[in-house]
Amino acid sequence: MLQIYKMPKAAVQQQKRAILVASLTLFIGVPLLAVAAGTLFHLDRNTLTTRDLWSIGAILGLPCMLLWLYANIMKSFQIHLEDDRITQVQNHSFGHFTFKTSIARQDIGHIREVPKSGLYLRGRKSDGRWIDLQIPRSLENYDDLRSRLAAWQPIQEGWL
Repeated sequence: MLQIYKMPKAAVQQQKRAILVASLTLFIGVPLLAVAAGTLFHLDRNTLTTRDLWSIGAILGLPCMLLWLYANIMKSFQIHLEDDRITQVQNHSFGHFTFKTSIARQDIGHIREVPKSGLYLRGRKSDGRWIDLQIPRSLENYDDLRSRLAAWQPIQEGWL
């Protein structure tokens, strides 16, 4: 029987608000701090070129873009739990393809729970390579998923 666990819309919205706050902090707070530091150290204000301003904008914009991409991927995040397999499914941020990572029940090495983060599963793929699945605590019906996985294997607490 297939059980699907999704990210709740409220968690995605909360993440988008956090990204907005982080972006505003980067684009307003960092330049203000740079001006204050320049004034404090008596730097010549005529030394900044247009290239410098573009570089600063790119450096500040890159983390904001990565956070935005992460939020868009998280809204499609799903865990598919079957009787003998767990699969993490995420759409690429531009919708061109889907990421799928799957571990068979018998191939799970261990399951750990980190109190503020969620569950971490480590297992082997069919070719023998180790893979990890992270299941965020903000997932809908997290406690139900946790109890089902605990029936598969004991869940270890924290990082040992």
